[in-house]
Amino acid sequence: MERQLYRTKPQTTSIIRAVCLSVCLCPIYGWAESSISVIAHPEVAVQSLSRESVWSIFGMRTRVWPNGQKIKVFVLDTDHPVHRQFTTDVLGTYPYQLNRIWKRLVFSGTGRAPVTCSSLEEMTLKVRSTPGAIGYITVQAKEGEHHVISVE
Repeated sequence: MERQLYRTKPQTTSIIRAVCLSVCLCPIYGWAESSISVIAHPEVAVQSLSRESVWSIFGMRTRVWPNGQKIKVFVLDTDHPVHRQFTTDVLGTYPYQLNRIWKRLVFSGTGRAPVTCSSLEEMTLKVRSTPGAIGYITVQAKEGEHHVISVE
């Protein structure tokens, strides 16, 4: 019995490879535009932060804003899809790695874990009402009502 191989045109193959490569590498190299926005309390004077600064804040290393006000970090549950997207797209890590950092801080007595919210609505309310607060939302969640911090 003779085996037949179905071949695609070389042009189609190269297009498929390019699409697969771009889909695979976009989250790693930040080529894709993130649909997550970092938000803060309206009184926070910061307009933009570097990725390293955002990582430091959500990793609970940076504890005060430049004006000396304490930072209060709000996050979604580790299993929430928006939290997973935030950690991979914005922070460049995985939720379980961030969770390990928080647990180490709590168990060693050197810090606190961020406040966990059960929904995006709860997070937006808490960030808006807590001085010095920072969190994240999806772009579809009406950015105009929030103090959005750009991540560079």
